[in-house]
Amino acid sequence: MSKKFKLAAFDLDGTLTIGDPSWVMIHKKFGTLDVGEEGERLYSQGLISYKDFILRDISAWPKPLKKDDLVDALKNYRLRNDVNYVIRFFKDKGMKIAILTAALDLMADEVANKVGADYVFSNSLGFDSRGFFNGKIEARVEPLKKHLLLENITGKIGINKDEVIAVGDSNYDISFLKAAGLGFLIGNNKLAADNGIIPVKELSEIVEYISRLNK
Repeated sequence: MSKKFKLAAFDLDGTLTIGDPSWVMIHKKFGTLDVGEEGERLYSQGLISYKDFILRDISAWPKPLKKDDLVDALKNYRLRNDVNYVIRFFKDKGMKIAILTAALDLMADEVANKVGADYVFSNSLGFDSRGFFNGKIEARVEPLKKHLLLENITGKIGINKDEVIAVGDSNYDISFLKAAGLGFLIGNNKLAADNGIIPVKELSEIVEYISRLNK
């Protein structure tokens, strides 16, 4: 590549997957979608913290909350057809792969293993020895602050943000995409244009774009 990129960082919901976001899948299983939508509105408007957003969701779910029920809610996620092709392209260039997502690790870790990601950063809930939620929440990835996480990651692995290709799909990813050397927004041309980010309809278009840089 004419410019040496060292890391490809992906959002998960809507970027590597298609269909409902992971938190929506959980809300649909428990019949609490209205709670999730209201929490997202409050968080997006800066009226509640992200941890309070998560707590609102959990408080609406069945009690006691079982890990198995969450796993069941998330089991039918669907990866995009071109995910493995795109990740293989980056790996063949000697790049590392990272997933940065506000999804729960119950899904994020499985996807990371499937696609061969080198790093995965997600949120998690704690469970006791019987598989019941124990009240512990690890909110490692805040949707509107992924750019700060990217700064932390690049610092730890010793690369510059300019050496990162970032891929996302929503307004939550904008700061993250802008912080990278090259940012791609999938499926929303207007949002991309409004923020000076490269729009794509499919992940495979990123391969075409990068390949043109080599000519």
